[in-house]
Amino acid sequence: MGPHKLPLGIFPPIGSDSLLPSFGAGCLRLQEELAQHMTYDIGGECPVDDVFAQKLTLKGCEPLPRRRCHPKSPSGYKEPTPFPDNLWSTPPDSSIIWEPYTCKNYKCLIDRKNKPGSYDCKDCFELEGREKNRWLYDNGGLDYAIDQVLGTKPKGTIIISSYI
Repeated sequence: MGPHKLPLGIFPPIGSDSLLPSFGAGCLRLQEELAQHMTYDIGGECPVDDVFAQKLTLKGCEPLPRRRCHPKSPSGYKEPTPFPDNLWSTPPDSSIIWEPYTCKNYKCLIDRKNKPGSYDCKDCFELEGREKNRWLYDNGGLDYAIDQVLGTKPKGTIIISSYI
């Protein structure tokens, strides 16, 4: 993939004599980074490089080439607690791969409500506070009550958690 030369030379509105394809063209100038992103064992576990992949995307290399590896699984994963015991209880730390995140456990996420700075969801993990009442009732808007969501699937098959 490379630039396409225009048959009549320089086209004044774009100030160029060639066009780059819009799909994946940003990756052409990021060859070293792209090679690093694509270095992995085929069929093995993908490296945890979410931040690096996001940087490539932000630099214009989008979409990223598809990799032939599977995502890392959390070590010591435990099945979620069945309903209704899973409501308003913090999941075990082993339920998530914490490597790409600043916080490395749920306690850190819960405690960030007391720290300076702004987050999209500063107190979302403090399940005894505002978050608990937020999802109990249908407010008539775009939000759904938990009972409505749970009623869409068989008991014990929905995991209730917050997005990190």
